[in-house]
Amino acid sequence: MNSKISIRILSFLICILFNTVNSQIISVASGSSINIASGTVLSADGLDITPSSNFSLNSSVSRTSAVANTTSFPYIPRVYQFSPATNAFSGTLKINYIDNDLVGMNLPESNLKVIYHTTNWTFDSSSTNDAAANSTISNSLSSVALDEIALATCLPVSNSKSVKLSNQSTHAVFLSTALSSWSVSSGVDAADFSITPSGNNQELIFNTPAVYSNPQDSNSDNIYLVNVSNGCEIQNLTLTISPLCGNWDEDGNGRSRANAAVSAYQLKQSYPNSPDGVYWIDLPNVGPTQVYCIMDSAYDGGGWMLAMKATRGTTFNYSSTYWTTTNTLNPTDNTRNNGDAKYATMNNYPAKDILAVWPDIPNNSSESGSIDNLTNWTWLQNNFHNGATIVPITFFSTVNNVFKSDATQFNGKGTVFSSQVGVRFYGFNYTGNSYSRVRWGFGWNENNSALYPNTDQGSNDVSGGLGMDSTYANYSAGDRIQCCSNNTGINRSARVELYIR
Repeated sequence: MNSKISIRILSFLICILFNTVNSQIISVASGSSINIASGTVLSADGLDITPSSNFSLNSSVSRTSAVANTTSFPYIPRVYQFSPATNAFSGTLKINYIDNDLVGMNLPESNLKVIYHTTNWTFDSSSTNDAAANSTISNSLSSVALDEIALATCLPVSNSKSVKLSNQSTHAVFLSTALSSWSVSSGVDAADFSITPSGNNQELIFNTPAVYSNPQDSNSDNIYLVNVSNGCEIQNLTLTISPLCGNWDEDGNGRSRANAAVSAYQLKQSYPNSPDGVYWIDLPNVGPTQVYCIMDSAYDGGGWMLAMKATRGTTFNYSSTYWTTTNTLNPTDNTRNNGDAKYATMNNYPAKDILAVWPDIPNNSSESGSIDNLTNWTWLQNNFHNGATIVPITFFSTVNNVFKSDATQFNGKGTVFSSQVGVRFYGFNYTGNSYSRVRWGFGWNENNSALYPNTDQGSNDVSGGLGMDSTYANYSAGDRIQCCSNNTGINRSARVELYIR
């Protein structure tokens, strides 16, 4: 039986509080840790942490009523946050809740599952709920660095998709992990497939290349049937192999105006081997338009459309109308060459995810911002409008102070962007300080160390991101220090490419 005693502590400051929402329940001093022996249960305010191997807890834990990292899952107002993220944890997590936590939940209590956040949210569909005991325990986790956990529900949905693939394909379909991780769940040809990481997402791959002349599917007709699930969604896939290498010359391949694709994402699903380049995209309100697309799976699975690009200048500063109106600039420059351009994509395509590539900011070894192992720095924000799609100019003209997270926790910051100890806003359309506005980026101040919005924003001295304000040289993009930074980044204007999908 698991023991709830004998927590061995090498060097620590610990204080466990009870029954107070929005409060710290475990406090660990910086540089200290709590050593928890394998099988020992550490319990605090409804949270039970049980490591399967000796574990060093280096994080303070707070209980709140709302998640810091946006999720599409309906969750109950009992959220536990770790600061900083934990060391790699293996074991189980159990959340004990009260009946009042369930008020307003429309799905059965038995549907409550553990969700945990690392880079993305993962929905642990194997969690076990005990409604009689008001608790849910996770499946055994393996080497995950936790920064937030909660209990959530989802209503499973089933979708069918047909995909045409070229001869000798190894890639089948891209799978977004914006909600959760995927697994091969069923299908007569399930044994022919595996799930593998693809950037911050996943993809379904053939275990061996799908060779048209030697079909491995159950009927030997080059039509593979496989189902994948992430616990909330089931995709019933029909994958058909072409006798030819390369893309099929059919509707939606983006190779001509007549065969315009609906989006780069759709193109990636239907023709996963498509390279980066210019494709015809059937944009809403515009029709077939040539758009530069990043299809490389290393960029969070690919399927990105260029919406704007900026040289080291001021064209796209915060007050520029290019952020909020349906104008364009150099729309026929469908290249990644240095220059200023704004495209119809920015004005018309309802997007869910947004990506910034910084061409003149190199990587730092394997670290390259939000997406690692790339040549240049990147910012990535999936589900930037809380999981709903929205046209970018509509988004930037209607929202204010969309706070996504503590800026120091945003993996696109790194050491490239300067900072101060306070405010630490990361998100969109920051206006907390009237002369430090930024369209996508950071708000900082040094007067106190509190986090936005409960902090002094009256004298911000550092700013960075896309669409900067007049006090910061009206940069289209970049990083700038007025004074008093606690980290010095590039401290200059920068080139940027803005993509959506």
